Amino acid sequence: MATEAVFFEETTLASIGEGEVEEERVSLDAPLVFRATHMGLGVIGMLGNMMVLVVILSSKRLRKTNTNKFICSQSALDFLASFFIAFTSFFRNSDNLPAGILQELFCRFWLTNWPLWSVFVSSTYNLVAMTFERYVAIVYPLQHSRWVTTRKLYVAVGIVWSIGPLWLTAYAVSSSTVKKGVCTVYSEWSSEFVRKLVSVVTLLIQYVTPITSITLAYIHIFITLKRKGDKGIDQSNDKRDERMSKARRNVIKTLVQVFMVFVFCWSWNQIYFALFN
Repeated sequence: MATEAVFFEETTLASIGEGEVEEERVSLDAPLVFRATHMGLGVIGMLGNMMVLVVILSSKRLRKTNTNKFICSQSALDFLASFFIAFTSFFRNSDNLPAGILQELFCRFWLTNWPLWSVFVSSTYNLVAMTFERYVAIVYPLQHSRWVTTRKLYVAVGIVWSIGPLWLTAYAVSSSTVKKGVCTVYSEWSSEFVRKLVSVVTLLIQYVTPITSITLAYIHIFITLKRKGDKGIDQSNDKRDERMSKARRNVIKTLVQVFMVFVFCWSWNQIYFALFN
């Protein structure tokens, strides 16, 4: 994204007189306060997500449910995201690397923040998958056990974990390179049209599609829950059914809160990236 550029070293041309141009290297490394803030947020994120993983994985009963499997996947992705938040603002200097393949790999994969944004995109689509698992469970409860099997769930998780790295490789790695020993990122496009097209597709893949699909799913979920409530299903005298109904509503409330935070935190970067392009 555009905000990733704060960490990179770029080469600029500074005019020093008529007909004279001097190549000047400008360091855009993050200041110490910024790095310390990222480190603090990353550590908090790692501890929080590790706690979720420990709680679920230590209980055989909790591990068995499809929702908790998706939550484990979400927490693992967010743990990695927190780790990379903490450390991607460090180790930005490629000067000590020998020219050639190592420098190119360091530029294309590390200085583009490829690990961080790959995990971010996969985390987004895990949230989508988790929402639709709940959607099927509530809107189509009779078909849920047939449609959402353990095998299909693991396939979905595998696809989710692959989306981010594949997409970031497609545009971040291919548009970055080393020129005269200096890493330039998100700058090597075959044409202006391609650059703008990638910007639009990125906005659709990373922002518009997830938000639209999750919003539509929640609207249908709320309509279904309200309809069931109106029919008196949630007023059952069976205490077990009542507890299960309450647990399902709590899961939905939690996912909605996570989604709202996602929208609030993600919107600024995506809109800025679109405007930047």
